[in-house]
Amino acid sequence: MQERRRGFPPMSIARPWRASPLDRIARPGTGKDQAAAPRVASCLPWGWALSVMLCLALAGPGVADAKDSSARKLGRGFANLGLGVIALPGEVVETTREKGPFMGATWGVVKGVGMTVVTELVGVWEIVTCPFQFPPDWKPILSPEFPWQHFQADQRVDPARRTPPPRVR
Repeated sequence: MQERRRGFPPMSIARPWRASPLDRIARPGTGKDQAAAPRVASCLPWGWALSVMLCLALAGPGVADAKDSSARKLGRGFANLGLGVIALPGEVVETTREKGPFMGATWGVVKGVGMTVVTELVGVWEIVTCPFQFPPDWKPILSPEFPWQHFQADQRVDPARRTPPPRVR
């Protein structure tokens, strides 16, 4: 006969395993009596779609193709927030065009890092304030209006106006 130790059940007696409610979530569908886990992951796309539709509804009754409108401000905000990192190479390109390659590689990078942060923050501001006409007439806060306009031809500096770097003798 086995000797019983105080406080511990004998080794030969096995306790039946009891499933906890958390086991149903951790291991869905592994037992007959276990219910399937809630389908939280399938709700996420609907949540995003609902958020986008709510933002568009708050954009106001303005015409979407108008030059300066609430919808354009909302689109500008999402563009600046999502593509704000384009400001870094954009500032390098603009500084190189205006002041030469050395200044573009040095001062352009510094300006680009700063403008990346500014562009992202202005994007958040324009998304939050898209229902309101601030600044007046829905005008953009930054120039250029969208991040990709750093690279467009109409934004380029005329080579005749560019001042050549000073010569060192």
